[in-house]
Amino acid sequence: MFVGALPDIIKMETINQKTQQIAIFTEYLKANYEPALKISESTLQLTTLEFYNKLQDLCPSGEYSQSDLFQLLYGLGYRFHDNGDLSFHWLLKHK
Repeated sequence: MFVGALPDIIKMETINQKTQQIAIFTEYLKANYEPALKISESTLQLTTLEFYNKLQDLCPSGEYSQSDLFQLLYGLGYRFHDNGDLSFHWLLKHK
C-alpha cells in the first residue's frame, strides 16, 4: 500500500516545489520589472528560451517548464514583440 502512495507523494512535492519557484519568480518580476507595451519602452527583450535559461542559471533544479514561464509572463501582463523574423521577444522595462 505504501509503495502505491509513494508516486503521489513525489508528485505532490514536485508540484509544491514548482509552485514555490514560480511564486519567487513572480515576486522578483513584480519588484524589478514591469511590462513594456512597445519595444521602444523596453529595457530588456528576451525570448522565452533565453528567459528560461536565465532562470535555470538562478535555479538549476527548477521544476518549471518554458510553458509555465510563458503562462506566468502572459498572466502578469507582459507581451511579446515579433522582431520581423518570427523571433518573439518578451518586452520588459526595468523599474
